[in-house]
Amino acid sequence: MTFVRFIYQVLLMCSFVYGSTLIAQDTDEIKSAIERLHKGDVDAVKHMLPSLITKFQNDPSVLYLQGRLASNGNEAKQYYQTLVGKFPQHEFADDALFHLYQYHYALGLFRTANAQLQQLARDYPKSPYVKSIPLNGFPKADKIEIQKPRQ
Repeated sequence: MTFVRFIYQVLLMCSFVYGSTLIAQDTDEIKSAIERLHKGDVDAVKHMLPSLITKFQNDPSVLYLQGRLASNGNEAKQYYQTLVGKFPQHEFADDALFHLYQYHYALGLFRTANAQLQQLARDYPKSPYVKSIPLNGFPKADKIEIQKPRQ
C-alpha cells in the first residue's frame, strides 16, 4: 500500500467517525427541543426553531416542531401533511396524523377526520392514539343537528 493511499484511507475513516459524531450531536439538538416542547417550555423551543430550520431543513422532526409551534391550524396542517406524506415511518407521523384528525374534526369536516382516524388505525395500530379514541362513534355530517338559539 502506498503512503498516499494509506493517508487517504485514514482521512476517509476519520471523516466517517467525525461525521457520525456530528450527526449524533445534531439529532440530540432536535431531541432536546422536542423534549422541551413536551415539558411545556414552548418559548425556549420557539427561540431554537429558526436555528433548527436552518440546520435541518428537510428533517421530519423539525417539520413536527414547526407544526406544533405554528401560529394557526392551517399552517400546522401543512407541516403535518408533509410529515405524514413524505415520512410515514417517522416516529412522530402518528402524532401528526392525529393532529390532522383533530383539526378536521374541529372544523366539522367529519368525513375527512374519520378517514384520518381510520388511516391512523390502519397504518399505526400500536399508536397510543388508536387505543384512546373509539373508531366508530363519529357523527355523520348528514346527521348533525344544529340547534337554533332560543329567542
